[in-house]
Amino acid sequence: MKKIYLLFFIICAILFSCKNEKEKTITFSNDIAPIIYKNCTPCHRPNSAGPFSLITYDDVRKKAKTIVKVTQSGFMPPWPADPNYSSFVGERMLTEKEKEMLLTWVENGSPIGDSTNIPIPPNFPEGSQIGVPDMVVKFPEVIQLPGNNKDQFFLMKIPFEADHDKFIRTIEFIPGNKKLLHHMNANLIQYTAGNKTDLFAGEKVIPTDLTLTAEEVNNRMQNKNDDGTYPSLIPLVCNYLPGVSPAVYPKGIGGYRLTTLNAFFINDIHYGPSPVDTIDDGSYFNIFLTDVPPQRPTYEIVMGSLGETRIEPPLVIPAGAIMTFRTEYKVQADLSMLTVNPHMHLLGKSFIAYAVTPQNDTIPLVSIPKWDFRWQYFYTFKKVQKIPASSRIIAEATYDNTEYNPNNPYNPPQVIIERSNPFESMKTTNEMFQFIFTYMSYQTGDENISLENISLE
Repeated sequence: MKKIYLLFFIICAILFSCKNEKEKTITFSNDIAPIIYKNCTPCHRPNSAGPFSLITYDDVRKKAKTIVKVTQSGFMPPWPADPNYSSFVGERMLTEKEKEMLLTWVENGSPIGDSTNIPIPPNFPEGSQIGVPDMVVKFPEVIQLPGNNKDQFFLMKIPFEADHDKFIRTIEFIPGNKKLLHHMNANLIQYTAGNKTDLFAGEKVIPTDLTLTAEEVNNRMQNKNDDGTYPSLIPLVCNYLPGVSPAVYPKGIGGYRLTTLNAFFINDIHYGPSPVDTIDDGSYFNIFLTDVPPQRPTYEIVMGSLGETRIEPPLVIPAGAIMTFRTEYKVQADLSMLTVNPHMHLLGKSFIAYAVTPQNDTIPLVSIPKWDFRWQYFYTFKKVQKIPASSRIIAEATYDNTEYNPNNPYNPPQVIIERSNPFESMKTTNEMFQFIFTYMSYQTGDENISLENISLE
């Protein structure tokens, strides 16, 4: 009988404890603010990507129901990559406990708690996602975007001078028209002292016309040296896609020398269609400098569309079809992979990339079970990922060209290809299949290099 009483009291104690835990008042000051500051405020603050701020109690309370809706569904915070397949720097996701806390807090009337206990909001740099830049280089002209419901493409030259020879650690691009700007690829032109008299001469903006030769473009922009020779050009020093934040590597990995006379040459900046006339009057580059010269140069391989590897079968998606395509790259020498970037457009459904070693071991790279056109990150591994020589890097992308895809730009669906002719830039309504990875030549011990919590100081 004593044992029965003892068991009864133990069960009661457990139930009472659980009840107390469940009934514990969840408040903004003690519980919700830390969740918001970590996962929401980095984007939801003035002049950042979020359409409204989530900093103060009033900010959060006003959007409380929306926050519950988007967090319970998994729509926010946006992190398309599957964390169970591979891990990356800066993963944004809520635990089930955090979701439950948000739900309970709103159901209980969003209590503030002791306002004196509200933690101090994190201090974010103005006009940047990653820090305080050493230089800001603004677009020299306002970009006019006609309201004709057509994609707009431009070539641009953005000249700038620097006071001293320095080294560029990383470059960040901030779009002036976040709603329409789809992508931007910038190269860096560098002039040797004495070879260029007027850095700022020439056209700065040319609507993309693929019938123009490179020679014609460079002549119109006056990109050449005074004697007609070409200056040096570093390709793809900065790229932008929706949701992208630039990678920051340890000092000595990547980066470029900065000369006195420089110019960004954007060989493709793409704005989506708009039904009304609008502009981009505020795009700019943030440049972060260092005194440490680059010791480990980084390189980029583009697989698939416009890249080094063939898509199998060719990227033609019949109306009404769900199809999977594949592209494959053979690794020539051991490499140290740093960052990967999958890219598709509106018909994207899922994406997976992995490497298969000569011993048939699989190295998972990235998996995106549910593609979202709005969030196309550069995913940086937490540690350098070694890919042995003779491995095959394989990317597989699935597209949904049915009427059931809510992002399908056509109703009824149409046959979708990369572009209709070679003299046309790829529109949002065309499709792309790219897997881009940044790497350096492998050195012993690279796989032990952490890429997390890298400071720009």
